[in-house]
Amino acid sequence: MVNSETILNIARGWLGCNEKDNTHRQIIDIYNAHTPLARSYKVKYTDSWCATFVSACAIKAGCTDIIPTECSCNKMIELFQQIGCWQEDESVTPVSGWIIFYDWQDSGVGDDKGSSEHVGIVEKVSEGVITVIEGNKNDSVARRTLKVNGKYIRGYGIPNFNQVTVKPIESEKKTTLYKVKVNTPSGLNCRKNPSVNANIVTAYPNNTPLDIIAESNGWGETSDGWILLKYTKKINSNTIIQNGNKNTGKALGNYKTTAKPALKVREGPGESYDRVPKNRLTKDGQAHSNENGGLLPGTTVTVLEWIGDWAKIPSGFVKGTYLVKA
Repeated sequence: MVNSETILNIARGWLGCNEKDNTHRQIIDIYNAHTPLARSYKVKYTDSWCATFVSACAIKAGCTDIIPTECSCNKMIELFQQIGCWQEDESVTPVSGWIIFYDWQDSGVGDDKGSSEHVGIVEKVSEGVITVIEGNKNDSVARRTLKVNGKYIRGYGIPNFNQVTVKPIESEKKTTLYKVKVNTPSGLNCRKNPSVNANIVTAYPNNTPLDIIAESNGWGETSDGWILLKYTKKINSNTIIQNGNKNTGKALGNYKTTAKPALKVREGPGESYDRVPKNRLTKDGQAHSNENGGLLPGTTVTVLEWIGDWAKIPSGFVKGTYLVKA
């Protein structure tokens, strides 16, 4: 079942995306690729994108039935009202996962019923202070804090997280990084999150083969949850896997980058991985990158291996569709 953390983890993953380096475009692209497109309007990269951000989070989580997709704050409010999930009283204390709407013309007196110009996702509430993750806050994804019942709060959309099942979209299927097998006689617990304190969702007997689709501080993600990799052993470690199939048809060696204005370098083979900052690129990479660590067009890179459409280079991973053989 999807819950507030599902949405918030997606939102947190986009913190820092901004208009200056065009990293906000991935959010708009996800929104525009969704069908049906609200009011048949395709959002432009230059449009305000706060509601688009909230909608993209819902699209990635597969829960657009409880968080209606819209690029307009006021239209999104109308949709929440239509499904009976609108809280008009801005004085209430929200909870994580609620959608908070703002009216910058709010006088601060009485119940505000004005037009909404901005929206975000409530991350937490502590000691009367609300922390919100917002898209298009100063042209980027960032956090805001404000007091409960503070000025400018228009109201809240309240997603019914108890009555929705996650519906993964095809484009969000994760790449298999490698295969392992359980290597402990007592078996291995699989947990909801990469933490020994997280709930156990299942357990794997010794020698069970598993696909690892992500890593985090010594943990590996399987199709069920997270396992401690120190209790596993890699199998076929020299074979590159893409969705379970060998991928050996692409050449290694030198390529030139073609992405404009720059090609993002990531920590792993996928858009969900963090960007590699400029100071962690190789010396040559730093010399041929912009201030955000994006490789400039025409930069020569050495591909060490391929994982699906992603190329491993000395500085990290880049999207192979932006490479041409040198």
